[in-house]
Amino acid sequence: PEDVELMSKPNTLLAFNPITIISQNSKTVTFTISNPFESDVLAMYYQYAIAESGVSKCYSESPFTYCKDTVTVTANCMTGSLHPLSIVDVWFVDPKVVDASDHDEVPKCCHPDDEEKD
Repeated sequence: PEDVELMSKPNTLLAFNPITIISQNSKTVTFTISNPFESDVLAMYYQYAIAESGVSKCYSESPFTYCKDTVTVTANCMTGSLHPLSIVDVWFVDPKVVDASDHDEVPKCCHPDDEEKD
């Protein structure tokens, strides 16, 4: 399915759209997230709806390697069966591949608490 739309226009050149839909119905969408760069990146954060209410959760992969492995996610649709919609946020973090003019910030809720870093 070709139902993936970028909601922002990054200056960072992506070799391909990192999200690929595997399956979808009126309640959920299952997709993969791939590394669109030709090298490993320091981290990738992703956030999506874990409930029909739109409650979301954030996850991370660090490092996020450039290989055939992908992250598979099943997100809930938030708008009901007539016009199902799921919003997924993805952030790649690595100064070597992300254009410095892209100023999107990873939400604080995506970062581990200080206690978890120890």
